[in-house]
Amino acid sequence: MILCTNIKVLFGTKFHIKELDVDTGNVKLLVVNPEIMFAMDYDDKNKHIYFTQYDHRKIMRFPYPAQNAVIEKFVNTGSGPAGIAIDSENGHVYWTEYQSNRLMRCSVARSNEVHITTLTSPFSVRIDVLNRWLYVAERFARIIKARFDYSEAHGIVDLKTRVDYMDLGMFSLSM
Repeated sequence: MILCTNIKVLFGTKFHIKELDVDTGNVKLLVVNPEIMFAMDYDDKNKHIYFTQYDHRKIMRFPYPAQNAVIEKFVNTGSGPAGIAIDSENGHVYWTEYQSNRLMRCSVARSNEVHITTLTSPFSVRIDVLNRWLYVAERFARIIKARFDYSEAHGIVDLKTRVDYMDLGMFSLSM
């Protein structure tokens, strides 16, 4: 049984990543980044926060929690990375490249970069590790549900509207 004693909310602004201690209400500045960030995700197994630098075609990361967060370049991307999702269980980083219409993956060790598939304006990506599904938002079209290797994929809703970000809500049913 996991007992959580202190909940932290990690959030980003255009140029900052901050931590909110829910119990105390204190906000701590973790990172000041001179480049625009569109997305971030936390790798709870390897203890890093990853974030995108869209205009500079990079994914960056830093250890968290840490006394002094030192930002390091994780990987250069083919075009601007928009969305990012971490599969801590399997050691993979997924990201979308909006302008080149690609869904990409590599290991947290920065090896085995893979172009998974070509989509139409992919922007946000989220992971359901328990059931092994990716959810990808094509920014002006639909949300797709796919296996991690994209061996099975289908649109689950046509939106015909702009989607900038999404997250997954996992709820247990009690009877």
